[in-house]
Amino acid sequence: MNRDAVVYAGFSAGPCVLSPDLLPLAAVDPLDTVDKPFTTGLGVLDRLFMPHVDSPDHPETGDCTRLAAQLETQEVPHWRLRDGDVLVREGNRDELLT
Repeated sequence: MNRDAVVYAGFSAGPCVLSPDLLPLAAVDPLDTVDKPFTTGLGVLDRLFMPHVDSPDHPETGDCTRLAAQLETQEVPHWRLRDGDVLVREGNRDELLT
């Protein structure tokens, strides 16, 4: 992806896996639903990807919005996206399109 040779698109958990650490997302998707959960992301992004924030048409919006607020209070860097927002990485530059 660093060579601009790949396009990756995802929705919901799809872009979350690009984060370095998935453990904070356990507040929304509990780890006890699988036998051996992975909590290490692919590390393509430098921070957690938090989807469905303030997205009233999504059933997890309340949990996602609360978690994003908690991360902000704790000064944990994260990408906070509403449904329909797009995060574009071009080279080493990230841009959030809302």
